[in-house]
Amino acid sequence: LIFPYAYWLVTYRRYQGWTYAAGVAIGMRPGRLLCDMPGPISVRAKVWFCYFVTTIAGLFCPQWLYRSLQGSFYKLAKRI
Repeated sequence: LIFPYAYWLVTYRRYQGWTYAAGVAIGMRPGRLLCDMPGPISVRAKVWFCYFVTTIAGLFCPQWLYRSLQGSFYKLAKRI
């Protein structure tokens, strides 16, 4: 959820518009993604937290800021 999801939210905002990106965010809710997967509540809480932070960052990060940090994000994703 951290790297590809945030990237696609920013990209959809750039080319399709904010409402399309918000629709993608609604469709990616962890309640939908994890509905058939059993697991402890602590794991579900971590996934929800990650989703929330990534969604807020992807939907509200200014485009110029994302473009200036894109190289750093790429290096960080490769290192992880």
